[in-house]
Amino acid sequence: MSQEDKRRLVKSPNNGSWQDLAVWQKAHSAVVEDYRVSKGFPSDERFRLIDQLCRAAASVPTNIAEGKGRGSPAEFRQFLLIARGSTEETRYLLRSPMTSASSARPSTLSWKAATRRSRKCSTDCCAT
Repeated sequence: MSQEDKRRLVKSPNNGSWQDLAVWQKAHSAVVEDYRVSKGFPSDERFRLIDQLCRAAASVPTNIAEGKGRGSPAEFRQFLLIARGSTEETRYLLRSPMTSASSARPSTLSWKAATRRSRKCSTDCCAT
């Protein structure tokens, strides 16, 4: 990915909102998929795996939005790094033994693809 492509991911047209950022849009799509996939997990995981997974996943676009609102490039970069950490937490939860035993395991594959895209996007943005 070129430096220009990386800059485009974290710049909004006409200094727009965080909703205009490609990195936020990809992370948001991953959260939507996470919530869909988590409905297939066992009900006894409701207050363990599902809640933690949804919190970690939602933290990714939330931190991107907060970083965008901070106003300085250095703060934005810091929040992108936090978002990347939350992406890794989410990836672990999807690979945890509780998830592996779940009947929803096959449907997590599309979520993992979305998470990989989000992780790559945040990694590329942090490298700028």
